[in-house]
Amino acid sequence: MIVQLLYTTWWGFDLLLSYLGPILFFWGFTKLFIQGSFRIQEGLGAVAGRFIGELSKISTLSARRSLRRTTAIAFLIALIFGYSVSVVGGLATSRNQMHRSIQWNIGSDASIWLFDEEGYEELVQDIEALNGVASTAVERWFYAESAYVSIPLRAIDPDDWAETAYYEEEWFTLGSEAAFTTLAARDDVIMMNRGFEQAFKISRGDLITFNIRFNVYVNQTIVEFFGPSTGAYNLPSYVPDGFLDEHQMDLDVINTVILVRLEPGADFEGFEAAVMDMSDNVKAIYTLESGLASASSNIFLQGPIQMQRLGIAFATLVSSLGVALVVSTTLGERQKEITLMAIRGFSFKQLFQMLIVENVGVLSFSMILGAIVGYINVLGDVKLSNLSGGLILRRVIFDQGSLTFIAAIVVVILLSAIIPIVVALRQSSSKLSWRLIE
Repeated sequence: MIVQLLYTTWWGFDLLLSYLGPILFFWGFTKLFIQGSFRIQEGLGAVAGRFIGELSKISTLSARRSLRRTTAIAFLIALIFGYSVSVVGGLATSRNQMHRSIQWNIGSDASIWLFDEEGYEELVQDIEALNGVASTAVERWFYAESAYVSIPLRAIDPDDWAETAYYEEEWFTLGSEAAFTTLAARDDVIMMNRGFEQAFKISRGDLITFNIRFNVYVNQTIVEFFGPSTGAYNLPSYVPDGFLDEHQMDLDVINTVILVRLEPGADFEGFEAAVMDMSDNVKAIYTLESGLASASSNIFLQGPIQMQRLGIAFATLVSSLGVALVVSTTLGERQKEITLMAIRGFSFKQLFQMLIVENVGVLSFSMILGAIVGYINVLGDVKLSNLSGGLILRRVIFDQGSLTFIAAIVVVILLSAIIPIVVALRQSSSKLSWRLIE
């Protein structure tokens, strides 16, 4: 009872910290930033000095006068940008996992289910002749009784299956190349579902006996285990297609499925229509494109995703307005200073460069900090999710769409600082004092 109470308390505390952790980190770092921001600004000024020369020193000196305001901007941007990177990375990771899960469930880019085995070899030849088809493989599904349990098996041509089917290298204990080479060399071997390895204390090299029909027993040598390391009993095991022919088990086949790998840019709809016209034996056709389209139209899957994207956009807009207000207020207080510098001979370009270094440098530093923390957060979520096991594990992925979205956030935040600077300088240039000649 006490242990359960402690576990429940810690679980709730850990869940709370998963949300408060980044905020507490940024708050603590901001305190350090207040104490050392001048040195950081000096470093940014030294970098900027390579491009704008002595003007960077003026930017560094100006930073000393508004430490709290600068720190407020740094905290706000780091927090919002870190949250954005974390959410965008999480969405991309989930989207990648969904894509791979759909492709595994289909078997490849497309799968064609037949009513029976009759004429499947001729149909495969016709499919291979279609434009956009890269390769094909046939799976014949059946069950075999072992001493442990009835095991789902799939008879395959190892070379064709390795080229066509979807699989991941982590699913093999010795590697896919070694597994398929061994399966292709002999008919008395089996690539066993890894879920049986620990449960039944079997290992590579052991024999597994099947009662195929009329008390006829067949021994198959286990040459490889297939599946996640945590094991999953619902996954099939694989034998060479010669197993069915050798033991005359054609009548035991319950499903015949043709897997098809399509070339990039292939016409999925045209492929489906062409295959359906080929034979009346075609029961169903499943494609990766249709599976992804179905998932994209599922409101229960896409609703939360769209809400998170809307949350990112709203947070970015609010933070950008905050940055714009802080920069505008600071420039308004320094209006006389800017005017005097213009009278002393500073050009519009020089003033713009000075103010850009002073403001955009801090923003860039804050976004780098937020990106690092956001990435770490995504990495932690992925590792935590993968602890539960499963066949399709999550991967840290930032695809092109995610990077584009993050780049758009960066542009919006930078513009929120640049636009007030341009507006302030143009307002000063419109005053008579700007055109005074000393």
